[in-house]
Amino acid sequence: MKFFIKIFISVILLYFVLRRVDVGGVVSLINSFSLAVILGAIFLQFSALFVAAFKWKMFVSEFSFFKLLRFTFVGQFYSLVLPGQFLGEVAKAYRFSSGGAGRERLFASVAMDKVTGIAGLLLVALVGMVFTATALPENWKIAIILSFIFILLGIFSFRFSFVRSLFMRLPFTKTFQPFILAYQEYARDSALIMRSVLVGAIFQLLAIVMTMTVAHPLGIDISYLDWFWIFSIVSIAVFIPVTIGGLGVREGVFVALLGFFGVPAVHAVALSLSIFGLQIFAGIVGALLETWHWFGAHDKIRKAESK
Repeated sequence: MKFFIKIFISVILLYFVLRRVDVGGVVSLINSFSLAVILGAIFLQFSALFVAAFKWKMFVSEFSFFKLLRFTFVGQFYSLVLPGQFLGEVAKAYRFSSGGAGRERLFASVAMDKVTGIAGLLLVALVGMVFTATALPENWKIAIILSFIFILLGIFSFRFSFVRSLFMRLPFTKTFQPFILAYQEYARDSALIMRSVLVGAIFQLLAIVMTMTVAHPLGIDISYLDWFWIFSIVSIAVFIPVTIGGLGVREGVFVALLGFFGVPAVHAVALSLSIFGLQIFAGIVGALLETWHWFGAHDKIRKAESK
């Protein structure tokens, strides 16, 4: 029911955005992309996912990079088909662990990877807001600073035993005690956390360059420092699990933020849908990898049974 409700919300939000623009103009702008721009954007997106896999490996070094890379793409698929990026990450962790032993540590690694990624995103947004020449509301900067501090406190607080004990006493956390212990183990490694935040920022910078690559042919030419905070705010908005794949939310936020720079809504929507299209492409790659692995596993079972 939640899944269909979020589809409904996506459709409604997208309707309110698209009814303000010339849909034919949006399609025309998207069709104007050259092959070089498309290939360049795909290359940058895949490069960012390579960085994401490398970042995850920092927490689970015993696994091969290519296995982590495969499940990074698989996670892109689940993030599209499930309501919200959070469930996409949960599905990725479950598929990676195959529901077997040691899954609590794998879930903790995915959780820590995601949280430090958000910290990296907020760090990029903060740099953009501090150094941009664009006059921004002061409360925006305060909100980003407080969010960044809150995320770091949320990470490092688990290194203290009294925080762990507090969570252990809560009735609904008894089932998740192995997860909490694994998460605390990661939280105690300050150097690992800070490296992960910095690599998370690099991932965001690659995603921003990809966005700029798509935006330039559309005539959207603004400072890279402004892209730092614009992309970060859009990413935070999409992370909220109210729609499928952020559809509708992404378009509305892009229209609102790029409107500060006089960018026509039709160009902002074309940019947003183009980025969503790139995410769909990565999701399709993840779906193909998941299907290939599924058929391979069943083929091994059939061969084993025949023997």
